[in-house]
Amino acid sequence: PAAATKPAPGEIAVATKIRAVVPSNGELMTKDFAQILLVASGELDTATITPESVSVQRSGGDGTFNDGNEVSMSTTKIDVRSLQPTILAVTIPGRDRVPDLYRLTIHGSGAQRVLDRTGAAIDGAASGAAGTDYVLTFAIENLP
Repeated sequence: PAAATKPAPGEIAVATKIRAVVPSNGELMTKDFAQILLVASGELDTATITPESVSVQRSGGDGTFNDGNEVSMSTTKIDVRSLQPTILAVTIPGRDRVPDLYRLTIHGSGAQRVLDRTGAAIDGAASGAAGTDYVLTFAIENLP
């Protein structure tokens, strides 16, 4: 794991946030898009970036994520492109990119969560509080 660095005395710790570069939330993508690119507002502990802490699901064809027919994209590849700030590239293999609604979750809560270099969980919801999940929803259409 990355060495933890604590804020200096009198300095206020700000939880690390995540944002999507591509696609934007709700964006409609074609089947041939290359990668999901995400950037953190600081440096993440890369040892906590795992298939359990970063997950991608598709809705199972019905556009919802709460009825039990969701499909976990277990073959998703996660690459760290930069550390300060941390940039992540998430790739869904071409054979798995079918027309559907997708949800990428970077867990800031639960047992398998992404931490920053200070050991704090991410502020995925950008609410000002650490320990929340980042959720990105996008769709893939049936065009090349």
